[in-house]
Amino acid sequence: MLKMILLLSAGAAPAPAQPASAPPDQIHLAWTRDASTTMTVVWRTLDESVPSAVEFRRRGGTRWRRATGGLRPSGTEGRLHEVLLSGLEPATRYEYRVAGPGGSWSDVHAFLTAPRLGQPFEAVFVADTGLDGRLDGLSTGTREVVEEVAKLDPTVILWGGDGAYYNTDKRFGTLDRTIDFWFNMVMPFAAKAALMPTYGNHEIFLNEGYLFWADRFPTPDGLDNRRYYSFDVGDVHFVSILAADSERGELPATVIRWIDADLARAESRQEVAGSLSACRAVFRRLQSPIQPGLPQAIGASF
Repeated sequence: MLKMILLLSAGAAPAPAQPASAPPDQIHLAWTRDASTTMTVVWRTLDESVPSAVEFRRRGGTRWRRATGGLRPSGTEGRLHEVLLSGLEPATRYEYRVAGPGGSWSDVHAFLTAPRLGQPFEAVFVADTGLDGRLDGLSTGTREVVEEVAKLDPTVILWGGDGAYYNTDKRFGTLDRTIDFWFNMVMPFAAKAALMPTYGNHEIFLNEGYLFWADRFPTPDGLDNRRYYSFDVGDVHFVSILAADSERGELPATVIRWIDADLARAESRQEVAGSLSACRAVFRRLQSPIQPGLPQAIGASF
């Protein structure tokens, strides 16, 4: 049975400039292919000579396997690396480490691959974090939320957007540096489970911009430069819908057709058709401001 946990929180002073020898940071995971047999790893290094390489092994193993990838274009300083790990076993815990400056490696992190059909998994929904340390006090619970999600150790984390609230928090100057801070802030959970985004109104309308964020997040291709995409975890088919795509609140007809076709393809898959008819999971991010207290409603059904 899918256990769904909904968390919402509202959102540290700017970090000093780091030298090129600084260790890898902004480590986060994603699924761009089969969630049970692959994992995509993204991280940043300020040293531009660092190779895009990851070492990984089954937890408890002694021999590292190595995978290489390339650079992911983005506005961050230094280089953003992306490596696809493949040939993994379903429902299996893997350890990994990413390349750093001078031939070094990051600390060892771990993730769990998605299960086979019919097996349970846990998902956590997180949104409206803001950045830790806001001067107006609206993000006093952000660190606690990050720590609690990391403790839950879910298989997948569904991020509902409105991460930085850049229009009211300019402590880091540029939007790219603000996003840098956000990825480091969430690294305690983002380095442990696939982080799959659905962007909010702040990323789209409020002095930010879709591509600033999307360049940092690998996802399946989907539609309209990945504004809409889908993926499977076990028996569940997830569809990420950018509800903030129109200020009128209406999704374009092309998007509606894509959603219908995507769900039809998923339901036509013989091995999961029975499950999907019962637990079609369409995630739609509804906007809400940073505020303490109970989570806001989201349009999700199981």
